[in-house]
Amino acid sequence: MFSSARKELKDNLSDRIRGLRCIVRALGSNEVRSRLAPTDFIGVLPAVDRVVGKTFRTIDGIMSVVESAAGPMYPISPTFNGFQQVEKYGRTQGIQRLQEDLYAGLKALASVKSPNSIISKRKLSSVADALSMFVDKMSSGPFAAQLLFSLNRENPLVDLTGEQQETDAKIVYIALALLFGASAFSRIEQQETVSLLYDALLLAEAKMDAITPLLNDGVAPGLLAEVVEMQIRHLA
Repeated sequence: MFSSARKELKDNLSDRIRGLRCIVRALGSNEVRSRLAPTDFIGVLPAVDRVVGKTFRTIDGIMSVVESAAGPMYPISPTFNGFQQVEKYGRTQGIQRLQEDLYAGLKALASVKSPNSIISKRKLSSVADALSMFVDKMSSGPFAAQLLFSLNRENPLVDLTGEQQETDAKIVYIALALLFGASAFSRIEQQETVSLLYDALLLAEAKMDAITPLLNDGVAPGLLAEVVEMQIRHLA
């Protein structure tokens, strides 16, 4: 219980720090700051604006140093190496491994489709916890469908700029579920998963209109599982 509470506190703190980092980085960008500032600010006070930008870029640099120093304890940019076999995600250590692999996969996909977003580790932890009870109890289609349903419900991708389309997050969630269903159930080799990132995003975008209505409450889970299974076959 204590370990679970400590992990939740760590995830919440991590989410807040990364959110602050993204805001600081945005304010340090001349392009982004010009859209956030009052209309006449930049034209009237260019010198002040330059100082503001330089200040936030300095803060961003300091935070980068802190993050680098804390790297071994708090990995910032995990490398996505695909998914392990689904049975390895059982039990306590497996749930943590599942969250880490989902985070890495989500980060890799979001860097392409939703680059202005950060990932809420607290929400992703809820996704991993919900999935843990289904390990070894479902085939690829139903399990991937449950993953997609949990991702859509928790919505761990947080857009800090307000410029991303809501559909972008759904495309990322669908792509992640398809990759997981193909990789964790041995449809493809683990190392092959990374090479299929773009294919998964294209397939998810093409099938989004068909899949999205099946994520609504009240829709029979079997319908979503059938559609997801079919797309996994197309991907793999």
